[in-house]
Amino acid sequence: MRGYVGLGSNLGDRLAHLQYAVDEMAGTAGLSVQRLSSVYECPPWGHVSHNLYLNAVAEVLWEGAPVELLRLVYRIEAADGRHKHGASPDGPPGGAMHYADRTLDLDILWLDGVASSDAQLVLPHPLAHCRAFVLLPWAELAPSLELDGHPLPWWIGRLPREEVLACRQLGRLLKAAGADGNQSPTTSRPSRNGS
Repeated sequence: MRGYVGLGSNLGDRLAHLQYAVDEMAGTAGLSVQRLSSVYECPPWGHVSHNLYLNAVAEVLWEGAPVELLRLVYRIEAADGRHKHGASPDGPPGGAMHYADRTLDLDILWLDGVASSDAQLVLPHPLAHCRAFVLLPWAELAPSLELDGHPLPWWIGRLPREEVLACRQLGRLLKAAGADGNQSPTTSRPSRNGS
């Protein structure tokens, strides 16, 4: 099934963390990274920090169940260092670590034909429509995709103008084998401090 995964990082070598996630997804059996949006640099949302985020969206094809994709993104986050004591590789890394600086944040935004209000996975993502850092890159890939009966650009038009203008498009900086004909270099896990 076709889906979209949001990627974000605001600690360490932010671009390397995003590329690591793309490479891990592309190297997973049953998951194919089809296309990648531009990378955007955006201020934090939901918390105060001096660290700007890099954000992007990946269009994927997934052959498994939605909850299996959720477990996969949790494992990728944990392998990249977003792990706190007591967190399970099958649960959210760091427990309830909402709205904080992080090396890597992956969110399943949408899966074709899946509407879920399960405690583990709510789809479409319940806050996607109110976040410029999600909507701007996502609309590059799927401008006609609708959330609650409206296409993604319509939602962008409802955001505060200053929030949209605060996100700066940096270009297509991520690569994935098979995505838009780009080949991804072998990427090792980036260090947390960017060295």
